[in-house]
Amino acid sequence: MSTNVVSGSIEHIKSTSCTGRALDLNFFPSHLPALFETYSERLEIRAYTWTDDDLVLFHQCNPRLRIERLANGRVSVKPADGANVEALQEEILRQLRSWNEERSPERGRCFTPPGGFFLPVVKSQRSPQVAFTGRNRWHLQMVGKPIGGLLVRACPQLCVEVATSKETLEEARAKAKEYLIAGCELVWIFYAEKNVVFVYRREFDEDFVVNPTELRGDPFLPNFVLRVDELRAKGVWF
Repeated sequence: MSTNVVSGSIEHIKSTSCTGRALDLNFFPSHLPALFETYSERLEIRAYTWTDDDLVLFHQCNPRLRIERLANGRVSVKPADGANVEALQEEILRQLRSWNEERSPERGRCFTPPGGFFLPVVKSQRSPQVAFTGRNRWHLQMVGKPIGGLLVRACPQLCVEVATSKETLEEARAKAKEYLIAGCELVWIFYAEKNVVFVYRREFDEDFVVNPTELRGDPFLPNFVLRVDELRAKGVWF
């Protein structure tokens, strides 16, 4: 990514092409417009003075973008996922929700962007393509914390990421390690280019599965089986 910097007033930023650059935006207007909706490439914002509330507002103003705060304090802005990734995300979410419904009264919660998490320990904010956390874990993490809005102060049990042209495999793998440090128990990274799924489990080394037919959530998500062959049959994974 270029290290060029764009700074100045809101009017200047709106009239300047800052795609693919590092953007200085250490101020935060009280009514931030949706400045970035038309951008087709990624951007990093040097937003070191932004509060968590500022970041939530930025999410709300730009709901179609993938917005995450890195551990170094910068805010990463990426275009919305393409149709292929969205179709894969929806099918994974469908299978996860179907399994979750069968667990009544122990049902947990499923999440997708623009929702996300302020992760403990690593101090970043992430929005996995698909995430899940069990009922007991959710209530334990949310004791004394406000519930609602796009972002919550918690770490899910399962995180699913898709490595794409907008997010490299190395970036996704680094993110997986953040999830584990923050307390996540299981991470799956779908890497379409090589037809591989990288698997991360708490207290285990990275593993990968080539051309899988299914992925199992045991022991963290008991009896959950993601049918990858169904993803292929529906044309959302190859």
